[in-house]
Amino acid sequence: MLASIFVLASFGNAEFLDGSVDASFQSTRLERAQRALEEEDLIAMESAEAGEADALALGPQLGTGRANKLLRMRFFIWNSKQPFQPNSKETIEITADKWHKKRLTYGAEVIDPLKNEKSKIFDPTLKTQFQIHGFGAHIPLGGLNLIMQAHTKRGDFDDYNFIGLDWRDLAAHQLPGDGYDTPANNVYYAGVRAAEMLLAMIGSGSDNGLEKFHVIGHSLGCHVAGNMGRTLTAKLGGRKLTHITALEPAGPKFVDDSDSKIALRKTDATYIDAVHTDGAINKPFVIRGKLGDARPDMAHANFYINGGQTQPGCKASFGLCSHQRSFKYYAESVSNRQAFKGFRCELTEAIRKGVPTWHKLGNDGCLKMKISDSSQTTYLTDEYADNKPMGLYVVKTYSKYPYTDPAWNAQQ
Repeated sequence: MLASIFVLASFGNAEFLDGSVDASFQSTRLERAQRALEEEDLIAMESAEAGEADALALGPQLGTGRANKLLRMRFFIWNSKQPFQPNSKETIEITADKWHKKRLTYGAEVIDPLKNEKSKIFDPTLKTQFQIHGFGAHIPLGGLNLIMQAHTKRGDFDDYNFIGLDWRDLAAHQLPGDGYDTPANNVYYAGVRAAEMLLAMIGSGSDNGLEKFHVIGHSLGCHVAGNMGRTLTAKLGGRKLTHITALEPAGPKFVDDSDSKIALRKTDATYIDAVHTDGAINKPFVIRGKLGDARPDMAHANFYINGGQTQPGCKASFGLCSHQRSFKYYAESVSNRQAFKGFRCELTEAIRKGVPTWHKLGNDGCLKMKISDSSQTTYLTDEYADNKPMGLYVVKTYSKYPYTDPAWNAQQ
């Protein structure tokens, strides 16, 4: 049940920002979920990986097929030279030892820098938004399609490289277990390889342009981003990614659980902001229809949208609708930088015998939509220049697109 819910929740929106349907994503979520299950019937060939001993020492035990699936990871790259084409039927064959499969490119240049494949379109003089999808999804789902469209609407698509990390074979429903355990464990390996792929593309020198990268993850993709950032820091002598955005960081297995040690950490980038739309503070998660981690300690700024636990206009769906709202809101915040005004709120641990604990809350104001200081405000968006918001903010939205609530934003 948990895996089936997460497969559906992590698939990207089939809609444009205005709610119209993208013809290239006509298949139903159930059909896509079934394809994810069927992919796992393919024979996975074991392949020796450089650095595998380190991975075994640092992360969960390497399982059958994971090494080959790491070889299937790819960068999908778009910019003004090759813009996003949602209706493109162009395919590329992905190979990993004896395994091979054709996949749609959506107009992207598709490369694996660790196979010595060079990008012909990546422009190091531009800013780069680097997006990582979640469980059961693939590029460009999980919000990247909407974010690229939002930049087109904002009029600055040509100012960016857009890179989607496709780790679908590691993120797909996998047995044994409930189908989710293995993908959750895989965030470590995917993050390490993503860092190695990036360094193979831009180099490891002090002038490699790492400061121009903004990494955006959804659900499990948030934890891939964290492990990617951690690996880059280790390999670059302490240099960090400048910005990670965590859209609904996955909660199951990562909060006081077996994968806590490979969860996103506040130290994985110089600045991290998080958007919470379907979260809980403590487990159990899925049985309560909560898929995200609502604790604020993984980010420098946390935005609790409509209280961060459930979203208006979402019908009963085990949290699926609310979980996906994170990237819908974020895309709107890109196209309209004053769509979502956050007001200061409070969310604190209780103190038990002198020790802070999240198992009881000292103040739950953010979850209850309580503004603690109306004079401290900020807007959720993708770039903050030097005035980066810090702390906790509550935001109210409408129940359908456009989600911005002018009355909320106008209050003093």
